Amino acid sequence: MNTSQLESIVTPHVRVCSCLEPKIAGNLKSPTARTYFGGQPYAESGDSWPSCPTCQMELSFIFQARFSETKYVPPEGVQLFTFFYCWKCSPWGLDNEDPGQWVVRFYSAPSDERAVRIQRETKDAYETTPCSVEIESAKSLPDWEGIDVYCPEASTLSAKLNDDEPWEPYSALVQQITGRDDYATMIGGYPRWVQSESTPKCFQCNQLMEQFAQIDSEDEAGLMWGDVGCVYLFCCRRHSSEIRFELQCH
Repeated sequence: MNTSQLESIVTPHVRVCSCLEPKIAGNLKSPTARTYFGGQPYAESGDSWPSCPTCQMELSFIFQARFSETKYVPPEGVQLFTFFYCWKCSPWGLDNEDPGQWVVRFYSAPSDERAVRIQRETKDAYETTPCSVEIESAKSLPDWEGIDVYCPEASTLSAKLNDDEPWEPYSALVQQITGRDDYATMIGGYPRWVQSESTPKCFQCNQLMEQFAQIDSEDEAGLMWGDVGCVYLFCCRRHSSEIRFELQCH
């Protein structure tokens, strides 16, 4: 038994994704149909700035991504999303939280010509630092926390290769294939969990949902999810209205 067997099992599960590195931008005061942190969110006629139903405060605009700028192929009819978050209520994605403490908006045909500016009524005490992004294509595989969900035979074989440290052969192979062993903001790919595996299932079809974004704690953008955590956003390809949110931190 050797690692080539493990590689043959794991390789078909590789997903191409895009890793994003924020770079402080001087001017993001006008909304555009691009990928960036902070500044003015993309919006279209009829949109308004979302507010939290629990504390009544306006949400903070965190991030948006245009999928055509990345390697991720979104569900049909989705081309851009915006993400807002209530820092006062600080939701974790739990079932007992009030809907609307975080908001994802999908847009099907975004363009700079259709972009409109939506106004906040109050100043944002937690404003995200406006940042453009550098986008790099990458490969993604489930981390050890999630391997049993996507490829249980890989965890079984990895344990046979190293009984004392069953995760080591698989983790070394992931590093070899993807070239990464750190957290990152990324579009698509598999979640890299800070805590335990928590991939949700769609309420409508009961199938595993797909990560469309992982938003890391980013110093440049002034983002810190708890104690150096990550936000994970999931959708269902069959039911695009189903969107789930998860926050994990150390």
